Amino acid sequence: MREALARCATLTVVVGLVFLAVLVARREATPSRPLAVRDGPATAGATESNPADPLTVSPEQSARGAVLFASLDCRSCHSLGDEGNPGLPLDDVGQRRDREQILAWITGTGVAAAELSPAARRRKATYQTVAQEDLKALAAFLSLQRTPPP
Repeated sequence: MREALARCATLTVVVGLVFLAVLVARREATPSRPLAVRDGPATAGATESNPADPLTVSPEQSARGAVLFASLDCRSCHSLGDEGNPGLPLDDVGQRRDREQILAWITGTGVAAAELSPAARRRKATYQTVAQEDLKALAAFLSLQRTPPP
């Protein structure tokens, strides 16, 4: 019984996150404010209508990233909004890091490896087995997080 309730609660949270991600992605994809990884001249032409642009984040990719954030249990170490571990908030990670840097931090490789503790590198090494497209979707979702933590 407990297991069924836990599964139901998890499914409810995942569906809610997907719904929220789609709403946010639609709001962000207005013509007056293109949906891009970072602001500034490097992304001046990056809009949702240009899927060839590597800085573009589609609503589907954002929604997939939100689902992965929940299913990979990222909240055990990090928080978004008022949910998760408040010690390591990701609310404004999209302002602090570009998508490639976020990807490196997810997997604990590249520039992130030098700054992570051995325990954090071991934990993040498990994400290196996640499919590359899923990692890209997760990094794209996180790149949209630009609100300072509460």
